[in-house]
Amino acid sequence: MKNNKILKYTVAVLVSAAVLFGLVNLVWYGFKYLPYSRLASKMQFNGNPDMPRYVYTDGGYLYRLKMPRYLSFDSGFLYVGPDNDDAAMMVVEDDGSLTEKNIPHVDMFIWPQMFSGTQYGIGIYEETYSMSYMADSSGKYLPDASATDEEKAEAEALFEKHGDEIRDIIRAADKMWGSEL
Repeated sequence: MKNNKILKYTVAVLVSAAVLFGLVNLVWYGFKYLPYSRLASKMQFNGNPDMPRYVYTDGGYLYRLKMPRYLSFDSGFLYVGPDNDDAAMMVVEDDGSLTEKNIPHVDMFIWPQMFSGTQYGIGIYEETYSMSYMADSSGKYLPDASATDEEKAEAEALFEKHGDEIRDIIRAADKMWGSEL
């Protein structure tokens, strides 16, 4: 009789765990994987199973999509940047040090969110340095809570200086993915 209760309890726990695992998979699939899958439908798979990416170029911009990791609700991203492999690179100087060498440009990462608004990251590259900032969907700078007034003023000046490029890259993302974002 006691063994029968233990068996029923064990079966109930295992069935509950399987149902819970199935529900988590279903939620992840519906709310995380499918949206990225729809976004990737306009792109080409890079064929690399170890680091799967989807890519597309339109002559001016390079678009990338990294699918979310299995059961991860915070991974996966979209990228829009110049269609130029040399836009940002590290160069080894004669003394062995690394120096960032950039063709001045702007790029953008986009993180579609499941329950909150989509997040946007703007990268601004000058010749010898780069900075990354959070922005809203229109390209307006969103200061980090820990940013000083000086850092905010510097970021706002960069956003003003590169405003046309930021708006262009947002339009490019909108053209590529539109209402799916």
